[in-house]
Amino acid sequence: MVHKVDADGCTVDNEFQDGDEDTGVEPTQLLAKWHNMVQRELVNTIEGAGLVLDDANDAQLLAAIIQLAGNGPHATQLGERKTFYRKPAETDYYKFPNGQHLPLPQYQALADALAGDPFLAADDADKTANPGKWRIAGDNTYIAMPDFRGQFERVWHDDLASGGVTRPALGVRKANQNKAHTHGVPEGEVPPGTGSLASGDDYTSIAHDYVDSQSSGGDEAVPDHTAVYVLIRVL
Repeated sequence: MVHKVDADGCTVDNEFQDGDEDTGVEPTQLLAKWHNMVQRELVNTIEGAGLVLDDANDAQLLAAIIQLAGNGPHATQLGERKTFYRKPAETDYYKFPNGQHLPLPQYQALADALAGDPFLAADDADKTANPGKWRIAGDNTYIAMPDFRGQFERVWHDDLASGGVTRPALGVRKANQNKAHTHGVPEGEVPPGTGSLASGDDYTSIAHDYVDSQSSGGDEAVPDHTAVYVLIRVL
């Protein structure tokens, strides 16, 4: 029902004007109709965002717009992440997944969204074993965020729970490992000498505590990757 002022004394563009007795310009009348329309529009916006009217808060309209925009069809959801290829700054709405604590009831909407979710740790032991989970703790005084520092993600779908391949459940941490495999050492004819074996040598009659396959590598078993910054929406 938004409309421009149409009371007596408004301009031809339906705007307010001051009166001027010397020139005979009539001031715009401040009628209840227009003021009630403005008030209703503002109230509907604020209450539509789930906020309670507060005559001591002059930032409610801004908060309502942010809330409504954040819950739009193309907006992020609570718990959704954003990836940055520069260093971003944390806000009340987006936090680094570093395991930090979010106070309640400030983040109650997040706690409500996590109720019954498989990403919510059942207890402190579950959270310790699986730092990528959320945890509501401290007698419901805070939410412990996931701690994804240095971790890789694995895309999940419910049908991965079957199929004969052992995979971690949603939110469950899988420790660093290599897939089980074997190394073959070919046999030859003449051993090169005590304490060493070369490819093609016959070692069947030589006793050794181990065979050095002359492997090399770094300090992690990982695919090619690049580290990035991640923020998670929490409000």
